[in-house]
Amino acid sequence: MHSFLLIAAVLSLLACLAHGIWGHKVPIVPMLTTDLGQVPKLELAGVWHMLTLGFGLAAITLFQLARTIAPSVELLAFLGWQFFGYGAAIFAVVLWQKGSLVKVPQWLLMWIIAALIYWS
Repeated sequence: MHSFLLIAAVLSLLACLAHGIWGHKVPIVPMLTTDLGQVPKLELAGVWHMLTLGFGLAAITLFQLARTIAPSVELLAFLGWQFFGYGAAIFAVVLWQKGSLVKVPQWLLMWIIAALIYWS
């Protein structure tokens, strides 16, 4: 069992659950009640849950890779860069919008998952 991959899988699963449940309630539900047009609302909600699904599928894949004797280096690289990219996107948007990296710390979780994958 690859312990770093197992930890990354658990964190990805937690991200999936938090994103899909708490994340839906906090940013998505209020956004759906605004005067924003129906198409942008549906697109933003859809993209939100596409990312939720991505976290879930990554968690499943990481759980499988954690149990594998010799996990695929290519698949690990893909997942590592994926989570690194998620973190970089959040980090860049927060800085670009002059937000607080402390108040929007999701970038750190994404980079921790990427690092765990890299160190495996």
